[in-house]
Amino acid sequence: VDSFGGHFVVVVRNPYRAIISYWNWEKTGGHHTKLVKDNTYNSREFSDFVFTGIYRWFELIDDWINFGKDLYFVFYEELKENPDEEIRKLLLYLGLEVDEGRLSCLSNNLAGSFHRVSKDTKNPFTEEHQLMISSVVEKVDRMLQNVLDRNMPLYKVQ
Repeated sequence: VDSFGGHFVVVVRNPYRAIISYWNWEKTGGHHTKLVKDNTYNSREFSDFVFTGIYRWFELIDDWINFGKDLYFVFYEELKENPDEEIRKLLLYLGLEVDEGRLSCLSNNLAGSFHRVSKDTKNPFTEEHQLMISSVVEKVDRMLQNVLDRNMPLYKVQ
């Protein structure tokens, strides 16, 4: 936090999706588009990974809230759902001019080659995982509400 002078744009992703995404990345040797086999979720290693992942997710947000001076939070799913609006709000916050041509370019170039193929998989999170993740999300929501007067999106297992 100090190396950035406390000024930062913090991008927060749904912790369930962040954990799954990072698990895929780790277990496929750093590939952005490959998927792991479903049976990898039924392991002690994955369970430990979930607990470590949610702790790190919380720690990142907590550190920025406690040590940052000038923060702007962007929620990844909101950015993905409505990129023009979210980038417009960010530019206004930063005091930068909104260039409609660049926003139009952004809108026309949302696809890329670094997307994993979607597949329907069963929920890999145990009830214990879900209870822990939910309690951490609720805690972060209270922190954001108290410090920035902003709420988290409703994150559920997806």
